[in-house]
Amino acid sequence: MVMKNNKLTFLKIAIVAVLGVATVLGCEKDEKSVSETKLIKAEKSQQEKLLSFFAWSVQLPKDSIGFDSKTSEFYIINTNLRERYSRVEEEYNKANIYHNEFENK
Repeated sequence: MVMKNNKLTFLKIAIVAVLGVATVLGCEKDEKSVSETKLIKAEKSQQEKLLSFFAWSVQLPKDSIGFDSKTSEFYIINTNLRERYSRVEEEYNKANIYHNEFENK
């Protein structure tokens, strides 16, 4: 009977220890995900700026422009016109008139 009580006590202590460790590990803050979230928000912000610029450059409303994340291309909805993200970004960086008229206000 004493051996059975010792095993039961040991089992209870082991369960409490495992739950304690799981709780501590589960509550750790994941710094990586926080920085990734900030990066994703920055990329979305840049993508929105480029989408606006692309719409302005082809003289269409923003809602007629889409972005294909698989190919990293902007496109005009219901057409075959597509432009690489890198190309739009390159033109955006050179577009002084656009920056002066639309972003500095």
